Amino acid sequence: MADNYSITLGSPEERINPFHPAWNKYGGYFNLNDFALDFTLEGIVNNQNSKVALSAYKGKWVILFFYSSNFSFV
Repeated sequence: MADNYSITLGSPEERINPFHPAWNKYGGYFNLNDFALDFTLEGIVNNQNSKVALSAYKGKWVILFFYSSNFSFV
């Protein structure tokens, strides 16, 4: 099993541009059955603001769904 790493990208360009060279050191694209890096996000759980970590679901099936245009007017 791979070690757990946190992703910390420096400049705003690095954070918003997944094609920036800095992203390559974190593995680039993911494939089915790849291990995901642990991360924590803020969200709404049971109608309350909450922080949720991927590691909280270790050993369980998880579907990661990212929708980049969510809440945008584009």
